[in-house]
Amino acid sequence: MAMQARFDPAAEAGRIAFDRVGNGEPVLLISGFPQTRRSWNRLIPLLSSDYETIAADLPSFGDSSGSGDDGECGENLSRVRGAVRPAHSCRRA
Repeated sequence: MAMQARFDPAAEAGRIAFDRVGNGEPVLLISGFPQTRRSWNRLIPLLSSDYETIAADLPSFGDSSGSGDDGECGENLSRVRGAVRPAHSCRRA
């Protein structure tokens, strides 16, 4: 399974890095502070056989860029969700 970072091309306040693997219903994985999307590497192969698994870095973590003043948690989660959404519409579980 090859994972390659993708970036939101329309990000206004920097790039959001994410990996997208597998097919099926989407599952968005966001790691906790101060981890990166790589913290999901052992789980992704298990999920990606049945789901489109998307692991993303929050702003200023991993390969995502940040401004140093990246806002509140909810704002950051919205940026990540917006970055991965163009391929399809993610629905809230």
